[in-house]
Amino acid sequence: MTEVLTLLFVLGDKVLLHDDRVRRGRSAKLTTPWIGPYGIVDIDDVNVDLRLPRNRTLKVHANRLKPFFGCLQDHDIHAQILDCLRASGVIDADYRPRHYYPEIQRVTRPVL
Repeated sequence: MTEVLTLLFVLGDKVLLHDDRVRRGRSAKLTTPWIGPYGIVDIDDVNVDLRLPRNRTLKVHANRLKPFFGCLQDHDIHAQILDCLRASGVIDADYRPRHYYPEIQRVTRPVL
């Protein structure tokens, strides 16, 4: 008998739900089996209640879930990198990337 790890989850966590159905017209090889993220509403012995869109809930076994760690948006990552470079002294405090200056036009190659 395999062990169910409900200790990984806490109320309010975001999780991904394993769904191995392949939608019509999609390739099984290229379809991701994880959908979500969904919030955890309640945890029973081995079952977890998830908050779905439109305030619905779904009770699923904990083995069908994995934690969702999320990701930052690109502009947040760029801002964090710039802050780190400024703090370490690699770039000046008043440095701004070129895309912040709308008056600078990018050089485009002519269409042949």
